[in-house]
Amino acid sequence: MSSKKSFTIDRSFWRRGAGRLDSEGINSPHGRTELRNKNGNACCLGHIAQQCGVTWSALTGVSLPSGLFGASRALLDGVLTDSLFDKLPNPKIVVMAAGINDSSAISDAEREEKLAELFAKSGIALTFHGEYLGGYLASLNEERRSE
Repeated sequence: MSSKKSFTIDRSFWRRGAGRLDSEGINSPHGRTELRNKNGNACCLGHIAQQCGVTWSALTGVSLPSGLFGASRALLDGVLTDSLFDKLPNPKIVVMAAGINDSSAISDAEREEKLAELFAKSGIALTFHGEYLGGYLASLNEERRSE
């Protein structure tokens, strides 16, 4: 069980925005949005899971924490696992976080704000640091807003 309640998302390998394809149908050069993808990039939940003690190799290719088993999943108790949804103020925190992380309809600034607010409701602090992975996802969102 993790007692950690503060996590940092490193923007330099944070995979966010439109799942497998962006809204234009373009494949992302940064790989799929997974806890950790084969390119070495991780969604917000992957960053959190790794900081709870789950190895990067256990996270690679897994879409959501519910896809982890055994010791890896036990490390997430109190933070991300299904078994503790009853103890969290928002029982769908993982699904909601994945939706925010993967949305192509919001800017990176909005994404960070929404994720921080969502986890704060469960007593979990998120901070973000570093330069954005690729940078193009943020610029695509801004271009769509101005059209």
